[in-house]
Amino acid sequence: MRAKIEGLTIRYGDGQLPPVTVSGGVAAWPDAGANLMELLRVADDALYRAKQNGRNRVELPGETAHGQACEAVTDAAVTALGEMLEEAGEGRPAAKAGRKTRAA
Repeated sequence: MRAKIEGLTIRYGDGQLPPVTVSGGVAAWPDAGANLMELLRVADDALYRAKQNGRNRVELPGETAHGQACEAVTDAAVTALGEMLEEAGEGRPAAKAGRKTRAA
């Protein structure tokens, strides 16, 4: 869409306007915010970042505290699953996620 707008020839009066460009900020629920106001703030921040980074571009949300928290939970779950699979592969019963087991 951005490239199509830039490629338009827009006539005004007796002349032609210079090329029109579009900068945008994108935010998606629920990843970028839990409510409408958060979502709009994140999209607005991304829009201003697009303008600061040279205009005529689209920016996604930056790293947020919500995103960092989700990443931390995901990392912990992957680690726990890896440990369970490793123990199962060694013939030992798998430990419950989130619990440490003592070596025999």
